[in-house]
Amino acid sequence: MSKIVVFIVSVLVGLILYMSKPSWLFPDAIKGRPLASLYVPGKSGHAGLLWILTDGSFSYGTSSTTGNSKTTGRGGLFCKTRLYRYNPVDKKVISMQVDKYDDLPSHSFSLFLKDDDVWCISPQSFRIFRYNSHTGERDLETASFCARFSELSAGIGKIRVEEKPWRLNLQTTDGRDFVYKFSKDSLYSKQSIESQKRQEIIRRRQMRIRENINQSKSATRIMNLQQEKNSPSEVSSDFFLVKEQNSDVRHRLCILSGPAQNIARFRFSSLQDTSRFEKNQLSQPLVMKQVFLEGALMYKDSEYAIVVHQDQVGKDADRIISCYDTKGKLRFMLEEHQLLKGMALSKDDSFSTWFFISHNMHADIAGDVATLSLQGNKRGGVIGVSLTTGQRLWEFNN
Repeated sequence: MSKIVVFIVSVLVGLILYMSKPSWLFPDAIKGRPLASLYVPGKSGHAGLLWILTDGSFSYGTSSTTGNSKTTGRGGLFCKTRLYRYNPVDKKVISMQVDKYDDLPSHSFSLFLKDDDVWCISPQSFRIFRYNSHTGERDLETASFCARFSELSAGIGKIRVEEKPWRLNLQTTDGRDFVYKFSKDSLYSKQSIESQKRQEIIRRRQMRIRENINQSKSATRIMNLQQEKNSPSEVSSDFFLVKEQNSDVRHRLCILSGPAQNIARFRFSSLQDTSRFEKNQLSQPLVMKQVFLEGALMYKDSEYAIVVHQDQVGKDADRIISCYDTKGKLRFMLEEHQLLKGMALSKDDSFSTWFFISHNMHADIAGDVATLSLQGNKRGGVIGVSLTTGQRLWEFNN
């Protein structure tokens, strides 16, 4: 009898150790539900590292009844996040930092690289952290960030993160609004930002007037466009995913080139509206022959676009992720069996459709590596793909 008890206790202890994965027993295990991830390319021959933020809290369901209505929610114990620096090739944890919370941490974190700094921001928890991307050392947090600007002495009551360009919209606890620009490392009042926007609108209008005058003096608009093309510093490209005529599910990837300021304000809605291209001094779009069924843009910048699509219409379809450059060259294509399990399209799971899963699936590009990640999901993880060879480089799967 005693041997059976010892055996049962040993099995239970083993299960507890395996489930909790203590660092002294599993030094390279990533614990918790992935919340955000970021790939930081290596320098001087060093391997790039994957930064992974996870929720390490113990959560449980809660419910309460008031009259005839019942509400459910989530509660937590030992609430915390863990930020790992992880070598995805060697599958080794380089470092790990823990931050404790009074309640379950929000799943809406922003983790991004700006210059040589990694920023980790939680809008709902009003937390701002900055790390050295090479050493992983934290050199700034919310309190020290606020101490840099006297305007934030009352504390931060609201944070909203904006991309392209990266900036923080901040509201203090005493109700004042500010904008922090990462590129300038400076804080501006909301009024001054709005004033700058008005001035920029006026400047662009004046430029358009001058352009129209110049065009009237030129032989043709085409000559003006050619002059613009001869000035590489002013030429830019952008990607648009446009529906085919008479179809809601067939999409074509279009690449436009022209003056950067015209590209920025152009809204591409129809392949047939060709007159708008010449009017905005844009070249005729490069339209990909590939048809993207149920297509959606996961990521785009001035060089690459990453598209998620399907091999057919309907519940039996497989999900595909493809990447193209501005010349229309396919950089990589991953079929469903090459993706993480949680990224697959399942006919038995309506929540696997892009409408529901889009807020958890993300794509990014750093250096020569494209990363495809699934966050906020127990089956979360990250895939690294080479833009040069189109091959999968590594995979982290929680």
